[in-house]
Amino acid sequence: MVCPVCGGRATGKVGGGQYYCWECCVEFSAGRRGLQVYRVEEDGSLVHVPPDEIKELTASFRSREARKW
Repeated sequence: MVCPVCGGRATGKVGGGQYYCWECCVEFSAGRRGLQVYRVEEDGSLVHVPPDEIKELTASFRSREARKW
């Protein structure tokens, strides 16, 4: 499974249709309700990331990766 935020492949299944990305530390699922992304807080709670913020996160990771090269 490829992370929809950072494009990384270091993901693992954490539940029924839910995945965790070890590279950008988000939990995500894709289903009938579309893509759902959650930020994992320090206490382990999940905070829903709205679609416009997902776009910002994706752009941020892509620009960071481009700077590495």
